[in-house]
Amino acid sequence: ERLHRAQAHLQELEDESTFWTEKIRLIERSIANTLDDITLKDLLYLTREDLCQILDDDVIVLAEGLNGTLMKINEIQNGEKISHQLHLQSRHYPVNLKLLNRNSQVTSNTTDDQRQNSFDESGSPIASTEPFITLGEMAEPDDYHNVLDDTEGVCDLYDDDNDDVTAMTCA
Repeated sequence: ERLHRAQAHLQELEDESTFWTEKIRLIERSIANTLDDITLKDLLYLTREDLCQILDDDVIVLAEGLNGTLMKINEIQNGEKISHQLHLQSRHYPVNLKLLNRNSQVTSNTTDDQRQNSFDESGSPIASTEPFITLGEMAEPDDYHNVLDDTEGVCDLYDDDNDDVTAMTCA
C-alpha cells in the first residue's frame, strides 16, 4: 500500500517536472525568437524620451532588481504637498535605482576644464551619452554576504564574537 502511494507520488512529481521542463523550453524559445526578430529589435528597449512620453510625472524613479526584491511605497501627505517614501529590500542581489528628471537636461560628470580640452581637441563639444543618473555604485553579489535579518539592526553589522560589544552603544 505505501509502496503504491510512493510510486504514484513519484509519478506525479515526474509528470510535474516534465511539465515545467517543457514550459521552460517554450519560454526560452520564445525569448530567443523575440531577440532574433529584426522587426522587434526597436521595441525591446525604452529610451528616456519614451518614458517621458508615457508618464506625466516630472521625476521618475526606476528600480531594477531580480525576482524576490521587495518594494514598498508610502505616500506621505503634508497639507497639499504629497511626497513618497520608497523602501527596497533584496537579500542577495543589488537593487539599481535611477532617477529620471523630465525638466532637467542630462548632465555629465566631467569638469569644465575637461570639457574645454575635449572641445579644443575635437572642435565640437562632447554630448553626454548617459540617459539616467545612477543613485549609487553597482553592488556585487559578494556585497550581500553579511546581510541582516529582519530582527537585526545596524549595530549588528559591527558585532563580533571576539570584540567587547559593550564598548559600542546603539541608540
